[in-house]
Amino acid sequence: MKLSRKQKALELELGRPIRDVICEMVTEHGQAETAELLGVPKATLNYWILRMGLRVSRVCHDSDEEVIVVPKGTGLEFVFSGAIEREQEAAHERTS
Repeated sequence: MKLSRKQKALELELGRPIRDVICEMVTEHGQAETAELLGVPKATLNYWILRMGLRVSRVCHDSDEEVIVVPKGTGLEFVFSGAIEREQEAAHERTS
């Protein structure tokens, strides 16, 4: 994908590929805040995400769970550490 002048300027300013910056910022801050931080309208950010073929997903999890996103083939796999620990404890209790 050919980058716009604004995307090129952001890459130069941030010293990293805009695709990587968008992925990290949207994951950490959400789309609205990312657009604000990058100085572009939300509609522009959403258009960039679409054009770059990026996928944005929401993950609902328990407050005691840590979510780890792992690249897997053509998609992502979400690992919930708190859920894994609870499953292990339950299995241990069943065998005891």
